[in-house]
Amino acid sequence: MGDLIPLMNQNITPSLPWLARVPVNLFAICVGLFAISLSWRLFAGFQIGQALMIGNFISYLAATLLGVLSLLYAAKFLFYRQAFWQEATHPLASSFVGLVPLCYFLLVATFGNEQNSIWLVITLVALLVDMVITFRLLSILTTGNSQKVAKTAALYVPTVAAGLVGCMAINKIGYAGWAALLWGMGLVGWIFLELRVLNHLFNGEMPLPMRPTIGLEMAPGAVGTLAASILWPQLPVEVVLIGLGVACGPILTVIARYKWWSQTGFTPGYWSFSFPAAALTSGIIVAVQKGSWPIAAAAVALTCSSTLIVYLIIKTLILTFKGKLLPQ
Repeated sequence: MGDLIPLMNQNITPSLPWLARVPVNLFAICVGLFAISLSWRLFAGFQIGQALMIGNFISYLAATLLGVLSLLYAAKFLFYRQAFWQEATHPLASSFVGLVPLCYFLLVATFGNEQNSIWLVITLVALLVDMVITFRLLSILTTGNSQKVAKTAALYVPTVAAGLVGCMAINKIGYAGWAALLWGMGLVGWIFLELRVLNHLFNGEMPLPMRPTIGLEMAPGAVGTLAASILWPQLPVEVVLIGLGVACGPILTVIARYKWWSQTGFTPGYWSFSFPAAALTSGIIVAVQKGSWPIAAAAVALTCSSTLIVYLIIKTLILTFKGKLLPQ
């Protein structure tokens, strides 16, 4: 999603050092890696091969990358504050700032435990940051100033993720009641934004550099279903299937517009497809486990989403080696 930054660079000199040009959108890579690592660890429940080892390896890779990006973005704040605040207040890029707390929710959901209070501190800080971002966006959307914020699927990142992903983090550290509350808040946030976002996408043109981020439209249904299956393990398989059915609607609308959003070459924006694809895969694995169905269904889903992640990694590395990963 780093391709979005050129849209907001009118007031920034193009000769800025590389550190000032590190976009917050790169945190989407960590989100995708954490999500697919969960799929592999769930698949390990079938006692097949090295699934758990692969899942753990991807988890540590995601955590390492998160640490590096966090240091870079903190340095950007310290040394290039004008560029930082231009991104944080931009109508589109400000929504992607929500990727930072989202990454830390996933970090806690992956590694957290009830014994070490540091995980609670990380979760609370992430919730606070996300709350500030969400409050700002909602105040704009509900006071007649909606033209100041881009009504795209990027709005789901701070407003819905705190509930549907934050609940998995706080559940992991032993606060199941608060997790259920957050899940409900995430669901309401999705309902509040869904019609606004879809109406805008269906009736208006989206600038070409923004179109790869359309993958985020697929996320809430799949992520919400996965979160519910984690919060309430006793859910019958039929409920999980209903959730997956709901998730298929946005997925089909995105696939139907393939020629529309694929007109641009590869950009980091295509990482927007990683999280929903991995979340859908995890939901399918859960359904297969609950329904005692053939493992092949879970294996096919995992293979497809993992192939997508590998493709995104290779294309991102190519951009990096060519010096085109950061906006100019």
